[in-house]
Amino acid sequence: MSAGQDRLSPGEPSGTRDLPKGRERLLKLIALTIGSILAALIGEVTLRLLAPTPDTARAVLPDSERHFGYPGHFRGFAGGVAFQTNDAGFRGRDFASIDGTRDHVILVIGDSYAFGYGVDDADAFPAVLEANLAQQYPGKAIRVVALAMPGYNTRQQLATLKEYGPRLRPRLVLIAYNLNDIHQREADEAPPDEAASETAADPGWNLRPRRLIDSARERSHLVRFLLPQVAALARAAHLAIETAVTAEVHEYVADGPAWKDNQLVLLQTIDYARTKLGAEVGLMVVPYVVQLTERHPPATAYDAVMKFSASHGVPAVNAFDYFLGHRAGALWINLFDAHPNATGHALMAQAASDLLVRGGLLETPVKLPKTP
Repeated sequence: MSAGQDRLSPGEPSGTRDLPKGRERLLKLIALTIGSILAALIGEVTLRLLAPTPDTARAVLPDSERHFGYPGHFRGFAGGVAFQTNDAGFRGRDFASIDGTRDHVILVIGDSYAFGYGVDDADAFPAVLEANLAQQYPGKAIRVVALAMPGYNTRQQLATLKEYGPRLRPRLVLIAYNLNDIHQREADEAPPDEAASETAADPGWNLRPRRLIDSARERSHLVRFLLPQVAALARAAHLAIETAVTAEVHEYVADGPAWKDNQLVLLQTIDYARTKLGAEVGLMVVPYVVQLTERHPPATAYDAVMKFSASHGVPAVNAFDYFLGHRAGALWINLFDAHPNATGHALMAQAASDLLVRGGLLETPVKLPKTP
């Protein structure tokens, strides 16, 4: 071997040479980074191809306290599923076809869960509830009408009841209550597509940790897919993590200002239904479809809502009890969205049916609304 020939250690591949350890680690880091970026790009492209059809934007309603909604006889997409609105801009049969017989009309007020986000009309829980009640009361033509819209908070639900309740003359008003109904947007005039978060309208990236996550979720299908999985793993490892849900739970458990304000709005809703419409009132707690075990994160918040209902004489059911023990992912509408699918809506319909039937809410005498 000549003096200038490189020396190779026994068994060392002839294509490698000694490198400083620092440089070797750097090259490995570069290779790992490039591989991770390529994997993320492939994942993002794949998930974008698998993603459902984007939601159809809601229209601003400048002359309504509801602020936004869908027009009448409108076709669009919500949660990747096509839907068509009735003459009033909601899902279901035209209001003009409802005869107004008070004993036969149940109004469901709520948000995207009561709307049936991500499921067909016939699979949304108000429609399934109507079918269930038809079996329980074969002699009555019971109509269940969903006055629900994705993104509505409790104030908008009350406005909806005031706008359409007198026309429909319900026998019963069922409040489909979700924990995020306490959220009051800074600009209720705008549909949630533009006003759901500070970052949605922000063209740049907000570098505060929570806002950075929101920014990433708005822009990346991969992040939107991974965040629920990471949260589930953290919960399984008993790690304390802060999410939008944990913030909501704290608001209820601590009897925070947003929950206190929302209780006042709920009391207005209950009073309006009872005194102005002469209707019975029931409440169903609509659960989040995550970790459907005894360690369900929002369980204590549901208890606060149930306690509120009991203290004001409102029959209520916690639909989480019907979800308990199911695998959460099997009840999602798709990989990106934990709204309940048709099976989840069937569970909610059963909970609502049990509340109305076992509680005898359809058997009590009809009350006449107070005259002015």
